[in-house]
Amino acid sequence: MKKGFLLLYLMFFITSLCQADYIENLTETAHIDWTNGVIRASGVGYASDFSEGTIAEKKLEARQAAKADAIRKLAEAVNNVRVDGKTTVKNFQAQNDIVRTHVSAFVKNCAEKEVKYLPEGKCEVIVEASLNGKGSLSHIIYDNIKIADVSGEFDKPVDKQEVADIEEDAKLAMSVEEKSDVKETVEVKEEPTENDTEVIKKDESAEEATDAKKTEEIKTEVAELKEETETQEEDKVKILYVSGLIVNAKKTIAKPAINPSIISDTGEKLYNISVPDRKFRTKQGLVSYTAKIENAEVNKRVTKKPYVIDAIKIIQEDPCIIMVSQDEFDKFMKIRGSDIAIERCRVIIVVGK
Repeated sequence: MKKGFLLLYLMFFITSLCQADYIENLTETAHIDWTNGVIRASGVGYASDFSEGTIAEKKLEARQAAKADAIRKLAEAVNNVRVDGKTTVKNFQAQNDIVRTHVSAFVKNCAEKEVKYLPEGKCEVIVEASLNGKGSLSHIIYDNIKIADVSGEFDKPVDKQEVADIEEDAKLAMSVEEKSDVKETVEVKEEPTENDTEVIKKDESAEEATDAKKTEEIKTEVAELKEETETQEEDKVKILYVSGLIVNAKKTIAKPAINPSIISDTGEKLYNISVPDRKFRTKQGLVSYTAKIENAEVNKRVTKKPYVIDAIKIIQEDPCIIMVSQDEFDKFMKIRGSDIAIERCRVIIVVGK
């Protein structure tokens, strides 16, 4: 019987794996999908041997028993979720009675994902609870973590529109066009005397030839400048905007958690719970995780133009604190869109399995 139940869960796990990228088993009958942000557990139940109701009533009884079993297993699984590298949800609850109450309610409010009626009056129920969003596990954790201060440019208000950069680029292009529209000016001279006519004609011919040559040189110079500027602008556009950040930690032993941190090789705190906007942090969590860089690059969380930074290592005593190059992070932050990406939690960490 146990083997049959485990087989059913294995089939469910494989199906989930095909739809996600990074799934971690929490117990034998529960797992967390770090890519899509859900926790799932499976339970089984039977109608009582002494039940004398109709078939429909026995099915309902079996379903209720299976759901109760699934909820119990979900609660066990939730306890094993990492808050950070040193703390699990179980440890976190032990420190705060309010958290324990909220987590209990969170588990009980899980949704039925799938119900299967099997032979011999058996029923299997798979329940699912969200890792992110209002009332989710992450929401409970974030609202009860003491947020540390983060130094650096993250303390400054975010310029959401970033209109200034775009206007500056437009002005640069306009200035080049204005140069190309410069018209030749004609100097007005006094009427020459009859005695000077011959000399003036020769001088005018020489001046006209010189002016024509200068005008041609100016036009050539402006054309070359315009072409050079357009080339520079095209190169600039290639990295003018970023839509998200991918930290490739696949070569490290980094572990997924609800509250990870990214620091620099100079010791600066670059990204943690205190950095992004609270609304976005609640809605989708600090980060998402994938096992493949190619999956991260097409993930809608970081949209179309993500910037990739390779992790240097993790902090030895905490596998959820990831170190990256300060220089690389500074390059990222200088690109338009980077502050919005950070503010809105458009961050994915690629971890190995």
